[in-house]
Amino acid sequence: MKNPELKNLIKLIAKEEGLTMEDVKRILNVGFEFQAHVMRNKCNREKLIFPSVRIPYWGIFFCREGTKERLARLNEKNKNGPDALTKTNKEV
Repeated sequence: MKNPELKNLIKLIAKEEGLTMEDVKRILNVGFEFQAHVMRNKCNREKLIFPSVRIPYWGIFFCREGTKERLARLNEKNKNGPDALTKTNKEV
């Protein structure tokens, strides 16, 4: 904790709620640990499955359709070899 304002805020929350500073820090990090868990264990690059996660008061983390399309092209390229994309582009 390098930011003194954040450290003081954590101390205040810990004091008001009767928790230790470590408990408050763990509570603050739970959303990001959950996001990391979803990214590691629930995503499937081959099937293009990327669940979105909403962290309250922070935001929604999701994979855009354009990114999924790019990954699909890369998957196809890796599956069929490096010439797969150039052949389909010439045919179109």
